[in-house]
Parts: sequence; structure tokens; C-alpha cells
Amino acid sequence: MKVKKWYWSPASHFDKEGEGFSIRGEKYSDSIAALFPDYYYLTAKGACLTEILKSFEDRDGYMIREFTENLIERGILREKIDNPVDVFSGQKELLGVDVVDSYEKKHQEDKDLVYRSIYRKISTTEGRIPLEEIPHTKGVGYRRQTTRVFDTEKKIDARVFAHFLSVLRPKDGEKDHPKFLFPSGGGLYPIDYYIYVKEDRVEGIPPGLYLYDAMENLLRVVQLEAEIDPRVHYFGNQDIFEKSAFSIYFVLNSKYGFDKYGDLGYFLGIVDSGVVLQLLSVQGEESGLGTCSIGEMDFQKIEPLFQLTREQVFLHCLEVGRKVEDCDEQ
Repeated sequence: MKVKKWYWSPASHFDKEGEGFSIRGEKYSDSIAALFPDYYYLTAKGACLTEILKSFEDRDGYMIREFTENLIERGILREKIDNPVDVFSGQKELLGVDVVDSYEKKHQEDKDLVYRSIYRKISTTEGRIPLEEIPHTKGVGYRRQTTRVFDTEKKIDARVFAHFLSVLRPKDGEKDHPKFLFPSGGGLYPIDYYIYVKEDRVEGIPPGLYLYDAMENLLRVVQLEAEIDPRVHYFGNQDIFEKSAFSIYFVLNSKYGFDKYGDLGYFLGIVDSGVVLQLLSVQGEESGLGTCSIGEMDFQKIEPLFQLTREQVFLHCLEVGRKVEDCDEQ
């Protein structure tokens, strides 16, 4: 049996000021503070629990074990890569940005925040060169929109479901030397697509959690009749989740990219996720389906269902369903 090693998350910082000591905002006793920086140096390289206890055998073993289990529970000691929230933690402090401190406040200020972002004015002291306003080509991409209300009365046809996902597979007849409809850093395509299908929403597909195999164009069963609690989403998104026909979870598989690009592989994987998100949003319009990109959710609560490996990490969620005809809420 392989011994499990624990690594100090690069996103977690400890702070020692006078008599006080804290790790990612939580205060610890002086006896814990005395373990640093040695404890950090040991776990930064990776260590199993036995190695940790042996390295501090002159200290209280029960205290060391309890402290280590606390760090594991908080995600400070990890056996796999950090999630995106942790990876980017601390960036706002560099700019002194104030963040909305509650969901209620965030919900109240949503319209103002969106307005400020979309209609921001760019000021410059340089000259300006106006461009000709060429009309948009009103193809499928022009019709792309976010859908927040779905029709739950009718099932999605099996052929429509397959058509929607078809943009993820290689071009026809190119399995030996596959070429895809979207670019990827180094041609590595590191995103895994997990699909959660709701009951009686997609023709011919039993409810459950699947992994889409793009090369073989099939769904691999992860767990049939898996149930995802709507409360993993913020209140304002729960109705969207409950009425969609299926959810797509974009998961970065670091086996593809990190060996070539190192840490940059994480960033390139996020770029890949955005590229595919746009592609599926446009494909939805062509397939007659609505899509809604979910910016934030508590994925950790449902992560055990996905049986992810230590190389995989969740990035994003897309809700998909039948559009409601003549609905203004889109």
C-alpha cells in the first residue's frame, strides 16, 4: 500500500508577529508556533504522518498528530493540487481591493458591479483612432446568450444531446491523428468533462454522473443515480441547477500539461476551460439548448461523488437545458 504524503499548500501562509502565530487567518498556540519554520520546511517537500511525528519526537506526539490532522482538514496540508480559489488567494491584497463580505450584499450590488464592469470607460492621454463600426455577422455566435430559465416539461432528444457534445470530440475520421474544433496549449487538451444528468431530462440517458470520453464519443459511468444537493450552489443559482437538464463540470487533469509546462500548465488549463465554455455556449444555440455558466459553487461538498485522482481539480460548471419558448428571462 502506497504511503500517503502530505504537502504544504503553496497558497497557505503562516504569520509570526511577536507572541502571536496564525496560519491562513487562524490563530494557534505558542507550542505550535515553536514548531516553525521546521514544520513548514519538512512538509513543503512532502512527508507522511510517520515522518512528521519522527521529526518532532522530542515534542508532544498527541499535539503534533492533532495539529497535522487540523491542517489536513483545513486543506493546508494536501495530497493533491490546490483548487483555483486557493491558487489565487492573496492577489486582491496586492491592490488593496475590498471584496463584498456577504452573499446578501453581493446580491444587492450585483447590478451595479456588472454595470461598472461592462460599461467601464477607458481613459488615456494618447490619441485615439476610431474604427469603422462593422455590423456583426448574425450567425449562431451572435445569438449566444445566458439562459437562466429552463423547460422541464419535455426531455432533450438523444440526438440533440449528442449533437451538443459533438464539438468536444475530434473531427470526423481523425482519431489516429486527432484534430479538434478548439485550440489547446501544446495540443494536450487537459480538461475532463463530467456530466451530471437529471432524472427524466435526457432521452435514453439514466440519471447519474458520467465522464464524457471525447475520443470514443461515449459516456463512462462514474455513479448511477448520484444525487447532487442544490445547496452546493448559492441561493440565486439553485433554481437554475434544479431546472437544467444536465450539468457539465470542467475538471483540470494535471497529468496533461504539468510535465511539459510545469506550474504554467495550471493557467493554460484554465484558458482551455474558457475556450471550451464559449464553444459549448455557441453550440447550445445551434442545438436549441440554453446554457448558464456558474461562476462559484461549493464543489468540495460533492467532490467524493466524482472519485477524482490527486491530479484532478474542479474548475467550472455549466448548466444546460431546454429553452423556454418566448421567455424574457434569458
